[in-house]
Amino acid sequence: FGMEGRIYWPGMGEVTPDELVLRKLLPMAHEGLERWGVAAEVRDRYLGIIEARAKTGRNGAVWQIETVRAMETKGLSRPKALQQMLRIYCEGMHSNEPVHTWELPT
Repeated sequence: FGMEGRIYWPGMGEVTPDELVLRKLLPMAHEGLERWGVAAEVRDRYLGIIEARAKTGRNGAVWQIETVRAMETKGLSRPKALQQMLRIYCEGMHSNEPVHTWELPT
């Protein structure tokens, strides 16, 4: 199914995963974390990442697929494209920035 799939959610009917996250699950998470006393800046940091991924449609898997596709379009073989994607992925991972903010190779 992936991000394009549709799931049934009580009270909402069939929705896409991003719609469910944005309209239902994130507000619930914010409320629950607030009740548990989690600081607003911590809630906003982590739930903001989830929100941005839902809005952009880019998670780790999508980034990997798009990166390999871009590398192959530039003429790299599949094994070389995968090798380069993994190298760039490790660099991004160590930057501690969310994957939806990583640029795709041009």
